[in-house]
Amino acid sequence: MGSKQLFRYAVIRYVPDHVRDEATNLGIVLSPAGGGASTMKMVSHETLRCLCKEGRGQAEMLEMVASNIAAECRKGVPMERMVKKYIQRIRLSESLPTMAADPVEEVEDLFKRFVSIKDVVSNKGSVLRPIRNHMWNAIKDEGGRKNVEVAGRRGTSVFDFAYTNGSARLIHFVDLASRDGAKSVRLFDWYASDVIDGGRYKAGAFVPVLSYEGGNSPADEGLAASVGEAAMILERYDVRHLDTKRWRDGIRGILA
Repeated sequence: MGSKQLFRYAVIRYVPDHVRDEATNLGIVLSPAGGGASTMKMVSHETLRCLCKEGRGQAEMLEMVASNIAAECRKGVPMERMVKKYIQRIRLSESLPTMAADPVEEVEDLFKRFVSIKDVVSNKGSVLRPIRNHMWNAIKDEGGRKNVEVAGRRGTSVFDFAYTNGSARLIHFVDLASRDGAKSVRLFDWYASDVIDGGRYKAGAFVPVLSYEGGNSPADEGLAASVGEAAMILERYDVRHLDTKRWRDGIRGILA
């Protein structure tokens, strides 16, 4: 373990009512005291939507703010500037000093200390639930792992499965036909890019599985456009397409 260095951290907080000023802690931003990219860990957008009681529009606005914070962390925007900027529904607390050797481990420790809410995992009713279950049954006796946490340069990301067949692969399913399909594609790219920047995996190790009815040839024009956009965003990865009406054959192809 390397020697400890000085960092500053701030707690990301959600304040739904300015009058009552009651906050829920959502995450942590950790910045090197001397400047540079920050490390961030935050509850999922799905959890943020569940916390927001004011409807879809307000929830999407909060998600956009959270994404902006993540982007500024990557760019190395000074923490004090972010503290002054974010003062509305999502805020950053005043920053405090801490000593750490590994910023990723320190963010995890701070997250466990300050964030008490748990991420919501919404597989109920999802077309992907039986598909993921089938995948797990196919790989669990062959050294496969599920809900795999992988440390990146700025944080830790979770992918559906890790599986080795000649080379290590990280497999993640995206329901492209869902309301949040396009957003899930962009989030996957963000998480995978962070892991790649950390130097542990190359782009070819990531297998995003775009799942939707019709496979490579969706009948719906809007869905076809979404497929094309997703393919452009994910072009450097080992993208697979899974027809949700014939997914058993598709799973065999992914594992081949």
